[in-house]
Amino acid sequence: EVYLEDRRQKGFNVVQCVLVHWDGEPDANYNGERPWLDGDPSTPNSAYFDYVETVRQLAAEKGMILALLPSWGWYVTEGQVINKENAFLYGNWLGVRFADATNVVWVLGGDTPAAGYEDVFRLLAEGIVAGDGGAHLMTYHPRGGGQTSAEWFADDEWIDMHMIQTSHNIDNPDYRYVLADYARTPAKPSLVGEPRYENIIHGLRREGPRIDDHDVRKAAWHAVLSGAAGHTYGANGIFQFSREGEQIAYDPAMGWEEALALPGAAQMGVMKRFMIENRWWRLVPDPSLVSENSKDGYYVAAARSRSGDMACLYFPERIRVGVDMGAIRGEGVKASWFNPRTGASEEIGEFENAGRRHFICPTSDEDPDYVLVLQSARPDLTRPELVAVIAGGDPNRLILRFSEPLDQVSATLAANYVVTPGVTVNAANLRGGGHVVALATSELAEDVQYTVAVTGVGDTWDPPNLVAADTSLDFAWIVTPPRVTNGLVTLYNLADVADGVAPDASGVEEPMDLVADDASLLAPVPGGLELTGASLIASDEPATALVAACMKTNEITVEAWVRADDVKQGGPARVITCSVDSASRNFTLGQSGDRWDMRLRTTATSSNGTPSLSTEPGTVTTDLAHLVYTRDAEGQTRFYINGEEVARGEVAGDFSNWGSWRFALGNELTRDRTWLGEIHLVAIYSRALTADEIARNFAIPPVE
Repeated sequence: EVYLEDRRQKGFNVVQCVLVHWDGEPDANYNGERPWLDGDPSTPNSAYFDYVETVRQLAAEKGMILALLPSWGWYVTEGQVINKENAFLYGNWLGVRFADATNVVWVLGGDTPAAGYEDVFRLLAEGIVAGDGGAHLMTYHPRGGGQTSAEWFADDEWIDMHMIQTSHNIDNPDYRYVLADYARTPAKPSLVGEPRYENIIHGLRREGPRIDDHDVRKAAWHAVLSGAAGHTYGANGIFQFSREGEQIAYDPAMGWEEALALPGAAQMGVMKRFMIENRWWRLVPDPSLVSENSKDGYYVAAARSRSGDMACLYFPERIRVGVDMGAIRGEGVKASWFNPRTGASEEIGEFENAGRRHFICPTSDEDPDYVLVLQSARPDLTRPELVAVIAGGDPNRLILRFSEPLDQVSATLAANYVVTPGVTVNAANLRGGGHVVALATSELAEDVQYTVAVTGVGDTWDPPNLVAADTSLDFAWIVTPPRVTNGLVTLYNLADVADGVAPDASGVEEPMDLVADDASLLAPVPGGLELTGASLIASDEPATALVAACMKTNEITVEAWVRADDVKQGGPARVITCSVDSASRNFTLGQSGDRWDMRLRTTATSSNGTPSLSTEPGTVTTDLAHLVYTRDAEGQTRFYINGEEVARGEVAGDFSNWGSWRFALGNELTRDRTWLGEIHLVAIYSRALTADEIARNFAIPPVE
């Protein structure tokens, strides 16, 4: 009663509870009842669970949810007390017993990896679902060190949200694990189920520094601004309900009632109120808001609203950070500091919503961290405009380009688009960072003048601005639409390779053909070429004309249609490169596991072109993909996959330090960074293509 009431008053709404805890013989409750008769999970002890029901009802009266673990993970993985023979029976009994409970979430696992025991946990989940009809949410509590339930159950239907354990270490990079889970497909909510606990000794050692409320706030704010659906708070002394003077694991040095007053718990309530007041459900993590970010305990986590009317950035220490003010829409930006200890706010001033501005939080020894809040000073009243229609190649597809990102709901409603004469719109899909709508239509014909009219589609402002009532554009469908050629310096259709030679099809005055060092490792595939071994397809001479063209403009676009053999290749494995060895390059497009990586050398980077621009985890698949990287003269970089912008950054400096080096596909010039997969098309431009031009090239698939 004392514990639950204290947590209720501090704003907590969920408590994790383990029904059968730790290891060995299950503990008895204070009434002397044990959870299973004769230690057998298939015969639960009703008297024990009657007391659980009493606690559940008490929590319900206080508006709190119990996240119940059927047992600690030891009983499955090490003790093997719960096994394939009884897991379904035990789960089914629990499902039936708590079927009508409105304040229960099931948490399988319990500080353990599921590897080798996935089927047992699945049987336990199936039993619960069979017993309660799927009435309750379900997740899995993994082992520490950044493990996530998605490592074993990413595609399982029974798991509704993922849980991560980041462990009890000061300045553990919790945000990395949350960002990785946020980017997974299929998309599911995720949260840290066990971060560092307040008052516990760093690393769970016998002695050393104790984790304090500042450490706890870092973990929490890093997580929620990186996309977590919530956060778990823990305190040493409470999770095992220690009594003062009692010898117990992890030496809490205080009793549980004293530990209730540790400051971090109340500060979780401050964070919760902030997130609710700022409508957390409309926020998305956006690390690109921060330039030259630090790592671990100095990392600045950032999130912005989908509408672009606000952003918030957590400054964990007194550091100077550059912030992209252009991410805030509307007229002007109001800035303020939010104190994550007290909930107080202090206005900073109003600034232009353009360019980069540096901020330093007003910290002291007692106030080390702050949240920077940026809000639109005045609302955005600009309507989105239809700026281009791309129609060609596929007779059942139209690509519409808008002036700004669109609202997901209205943009994907097929009824909001009318194509005349005589064309039916079957579906609408939002792409291109929200700027592009792909319409699936009935068949279009050549030599017909069409009109597409758009109504009811809004932008991402809250409330959305709708397109003008008379929004329409005329267009004609072209059987073979032309690719963009302005600024093209080299082009390869890999379907045209013969005798190991890839001809340059760009039509420039100084074409640069490529030659394979081992044609036996190349296999033709429809529309392209498969690299089956450690081959190298490269120019015989330095790519002098290509290098000179890009050095003149200080701009570049690297475009490719590729299909990776798997999502584990690293190095990065070289898909396209203009370099001399693994340490010196002008540019390289490569694969680093399940991310695409682009390195570009300038006078402001290393000779290796780092720091690089990488896509999010999971963006490399084994499907054919259209990849485009652009860098303009102002240093803005963008990465597109299948016409959609997936990453952006900034690379200062110019190309005056570029070397006169060879151009190659599928490997480093030193032949030690092999990439395996299919390459269908490669093009290099000496300028940054626009989003419309990229969409136009994407609309034209490689030659079959």
